Amino acid sequence: MVVARQGGAHETLAEPLLAVAWAERGRMSSTDDLATSVSEELFWNPVVDDASIAVFADDGRITLRGTVGSLREKRAAEKAAQRVFGVVSVESQLQVALMEDEQRADAELRGDVLQALVLDGLVPKTVDAQVEDGLVTLTGSAQWQYQRDEAERVASSIVGARDVSDEIQLEHPRANAGDAIASMTSESNQRSQSAGKVKQLERIADTGRSPWTRLILLGENWVVCAIVVLLLLAVALIAYRLAT
Repeated sequence: MVVARQGGAHETLAEPLLAVAWAERGRMSSTDDLATSVSEELFWNPVVDDASIAVFADDGRITLRGTVGSLREKRAAEKAAQRVFGVVSVESQLQVALMEDEQRADAELRGDVLQALVLDGLVPKTVDAQVEDGLVTLTGSAQWQYQRDEAERVASSIVGARDVSDEIQLEHPRANAGDAIASMTSESNQRSQSAGKVKQLERIADTGRSPWTRLILLGENWVVCAIVVLLLLAVALIAYRLAT
């Protein structure tokens, strides 16, 4: 919109609107490109059926919608979307629809999940699992986040699981005051023992020297001291002559 005045003066009101329009157009183009990149990443993933997944993008936030055949495929789609450059976050609204031959009773599924957790050396024995309608809920405690992640990965790989909910509590190991005091005492004892061994070695070395060797070493020390004194006197004399 341009308002013209007589006399040749023009007041442009459309420039701010055009700038906003171009910025919005650029944002939409960037959003469409990001959605396309995520779709292409899903296409090249052999585990994912990209035809059944719809991708929506908004300012770097990706939303996945659709139906997949397994929890493994759902997790693979989420990770594939996260790998794309420019993606800020991924919200998965994918539904898992298991094939009839993959549907299992909750008790059987829980048994397989527990067995897999026990066989994995990274998962602590304090982790438990409950199953209801194919939804696996991990409970218990762990000391580190990688142990939680490993438990969720193991449970997600079990055939028949529709989804996994991680409710494992992190309980980081706390330092015990007694252990700290014992560690400090042990370190102090080790230092004392090391110092004692050094002194003992010095005494042994000194004992093994002959009187002539000791006299020579003592004479060398006096010679060094005399040389240093002479050098200092020479420097002082030169400075005095230069000053006069």
